[in-house]
Amino acid sequence: ARLRPEDAHAGVASVLAEDFTPLCRCPPAFPSLPFTLSSLEQYDAFSDGVAIAAAIMIDHQVHAKFLKGWAGSAYGSALPVLDALHLPGLMALTQVSSAVAQVGGIAMSMGTGQLELNDVR
Repeated sequence: ARLRPEDAHAGVASVLAEDFTPLCRCPPAFPSLPFTLSSLEQYDAFSDGVAIAAAIMIDHQVHAKFLKGWAGSAYGSALPVLDALHLPGLMALTQVSSAVAQVGGIAMSMGTGQLELNDVR
C-alpha cells in the first residue's frame, strides 16, 4: 500500500476497513492487513527491547555457554565477533539491521515506486 495525502487524516475505523476490503471483493482475496500487522509490530518491538534488557541482566551468567554453543556450529569462526558483542549486542545488532532493512524498503517504495510496502514484510 502506498502512502497518500489523505492517509494523514485516516481514523482507526477507516484504516481497518481498508485492511479488510480485499475480503469483500468478488472473488475474495486474502488481505495483507498492513495496518493491523503494523499495530501488532509495535507490541513486538516492545518485547524485543525487554528481551535485550533481560539478556543484558544475565549476560555474565550465560556468556560462556553462549560461546560454547556457537563453537560447535558451522559458524565457529565468528567466535571473536560474538565474544566482543555478547548475546545482548548480537540481539541489538539484529534489531538494528532489520529496522534499517524495513526503512530502506519503505524509502524505495516511496522513491522509485518499484517496491511496495507489502513486499517488505
